[in-house]
Amino acid sequence: GVYMSTTFLFNEEQISYLRDLDPEEGPEIVSTLIKSFITQTPTHFETIKSAIQNKDEKKVSLLCHNLKSSSGNLGVMSFSKIAGQVEGYILQNTGNVDFQWIANHLTELESQYAQAKSILQKFVLPEA
Repeated sequence: GVYMSTTFLFNEEQISYLRDLDPEEGPEIVSTLIKSFITQTPTHFETIKSAIQNKDEKKVSLLCHNLKSSSGNLGVMSFSKIAGQVEGYILQNTGNVDFQWIANHLTELESQYAQAKSILQKFVLPEA
């Protein structure tokens, strides 16, 4: 099928918002959230790949829901949007899911993640 590429979209205001919630601990909290997103997302991708192999749409949907939230919290809007599209697609097509369609979107999420990682890295505090 036609492969649509989503423009990468990052909303830095979301990072500022999180930081400002706690003037003292804010930057540290943001740094920790980013580190866990950066380290956990590749693991989620691998789990999604095996779920695709096993045709386990419920697991794919759940993981995409988690990715949608974690990326949205950090302002990675385009990544969040794609994860949400996959989640929504599965909910609407339960029992009749095109796993190739999901795999294509996973490829797109992976390229979005690479871009997100390089931007988010700037907000990670150096190790004390």
